[in-house]
Amino acid sequence: MRKFTLLLLAVLICGVTMAQEPYKVYCRLSEFTKNRIKIDYGQERRTKNYLVDNQGNELPLYSLTSTANYLSKLGWQYEGAYTTGEENNREVWVMSKLVTSDDEITSGIMTRWTYENSKSHDIIE
Repeated sequence: MRKFTLLLLAVLICGVTMAQEPYKVYCRLSEFTKNRIKIDYGQERRTKNYLVDNQGNELPLYSLTSTANYLSKLGWQYEGAYTTGEENNREVWVMSKLVTSDDEITSGIMTRWTYENSKSHDIIE
C-alpha cells in the first residue's frame, strides 16, 4: 500500500510539474488609424482592440514602438516585423511572451472591447 501511495504521489507531482511548463504565445501590433495601435493576441473579438486603462481611457501609445515598450514591461518581447496592405504600407510587429497558462496572455492588457464588456468598472463605490 505504501508503494502505491508513493507511486501515486510521484505521478501527481510529475503532472503538476509538466502542466506548468512555459510556452510561447504571440501577438501582433499594427496601426489601424492614425495614432491608434491595434493588438491581436488571438482574441475572438477583433473590434475595438486598442489599449485602454482601467477607466477606459485610451493609453497614450501613438506608435508601434511606444506600444512595444509598454508591452515589454508586461513580459512581451519583439520577434520581428513585416509589411502588409495593397502597397505594403502597413507595418506589423510580432511580439511573444512565455506563459504557463492562457490566462497570462492578457495579464495587464485591457482593450476597449474588454473594458466595455467587463462588469468590474460598473461598480459604484
